Amino acid sequence: MINIKQLKRPRKMAEQVYEGLRTMITNGEIAMQDVIYETELAKQFNISRTPVREALFQLVKDGLLVSHNRGYTLPDLSLESVKNVYEVRRYIEIAVLDLSAHLMTKSDISRLTALADKETKCFEKKKTQAFIQANREFRDLLMSFCPNPYM
Repeated sequence: MINIKQLKRPRKMAEQVYEGLRTMITNGEIAMQDVIYETELAKQFNISRTPVREALFQLVKDGLLVSHNRGYTLPDLSLESVKNVYEVRRYIEIAVLDLSAHLMTKSDISRLTALADKETKCFEKKKTQAFIQANREFRDLLMSFCPNPYM
């Protein structure tokens, strides 16, 4: 029998638009007051409106955007909702540490500690983008040790 390598399908345009917009949202590149229009994005990406519409609908479904006057904006986040999100994250990260701690080396723990220190310094100096990046690096590294793929 011939051994054929499994082909990877190219990512759909809607997926690429979704990932790009999601990254912009999570990096703070889209401000609360910004209004995103489907037609403008299609022109900017030089693609049809259909994949842009699909990406925007998925971002709405994920709670990252809300529909607003024929466009889309970031949802208003109350202090209470932010507290709730961080409370859930705290419990998940504790569970991840519980599952992963025995798999980590001293070097791994040192890397996590260094990233946590970097986060703290960025927060104290009010360097928002650097804080977001350090936070993402910390969580990505932490999650890389977790043996449970659903975490």
